[in-house]
Amino acid sequence: MYDTITYEKRIGKHMKAAVWQGKNKIEIQERNQPRPKSGEVLLRITAAGICGTDLTIYQGKFDPKRSVPPLVPGHEMCGVVEQLGDGVVGWSAGERVTVDPLIPCGTCFACVNGFPHVCTSLKLLGIDQDGGFAEYAVACANRLYRLPDALTNVEGALVEPVAVAVHDVRLAELSVGDTALVVGAGPIGLLIAMVAASAGSRRVAVSEINERRLEIARSLGFPVYSPAEKDFRERVREDFDGRGPDIVFEATGSASGYQSAIDCVRVRGRIVQVGIPKGPTEVDLRRLNFAEISIVGTRVYAPADIVTAIALLGNSRIAANSLVSTHGLAECASLMAELSGGASEKMKPVLLMD
Repeated sequence: MYDTITYEKRIGKHMKAAVWQGKNKIEIQERNQPRPKSGEVLLRITAAGICGTDLTIYQGKFDPKRSVPPLVPGHEMCGVVEQLGDGVVGWSAGERVTVDPLIPCGTCFACVNGFPHVCTSLKLLGIDQDGGFAEYAVACANRLYRLPDALTNVEGALVEPVAVAVHDVRLAELSVGDTALVVGAGPIGLLIAMVAASAGSRRVAVSEINERRLEIARSLGFPVYSPAEKDFRERVREDFDGRGPDIVFEATGSASGYQSAIDCVRVRGRIVQVGIPKGPTEVDLRRLNFAEISIVGTRVYAPADIVTAIALLGNSRIAANSLVSTHGLAECASLMAELSGGASEKMKPVLLMD
């Protein structure tokens, strides 16, 4: 049973938080717990995942108009409801939840027409305002999802990236029996491969230049290819029924990755653009015309994708836990420095606040 006495003592106390202070600098600080405003909930954070966006912020490469130090990063998080702001109904102290970190404006064309995840001025917790790399955080009550008892705190923090993969596979319109190639074996790429296999793809393979990531993909049972091989494109086409995969998910955001997707996908196939280029990208688009290839852009996720992600994690349909390494909040600074160095073998670090 939830200890309400302990709960009352915690409210209004201090907390520890990993605070980004500028390029390549994070400090563990003692801060006042945030207080929930009307419509918000105070959460005691139990776990928070680190993703590539957090690393980009740490390196000072994210949009400086959006991420401004001092900032508590972290948008992949789960926790326990601690305190309700004014007007919040339907939630009780002690409930375990995961957080949809999106903050849409609610008034633009996309929001009004039911697509707030592509809001023209979309903001996120942990990017535009303080997020989950802390012992406590606030979130809008209407962005919370209950976690079933079967899910661990680590899995609760994985709901957000799994929802990204679910959204990508859903927009690909992948049907049972379709074949798929994932370009890029980072965490999102591997989660896409898992979700595509779970959705009924009869063959899912992964392309990656990094040998360590190729090994991880192999260990998960996926056929792998290295684009550095001379006969890379020919091998892919041959292995996919002599014509290439029906769908290619591009999960690197690089020009070379995008070109691989164009060159490998079958005639009249689909490319799902997942990775976000860091700037203008030069590729040869002529095959898009000659082979009538379709391109699908994707961005984050919709509520249905979060619900599906919770279900997939809950029934062990995907092996997301196999990507995880766990760490304490005190390790955040050294961990970000390690990840920023590029040689880390950690695939999906998760900070545990307990």
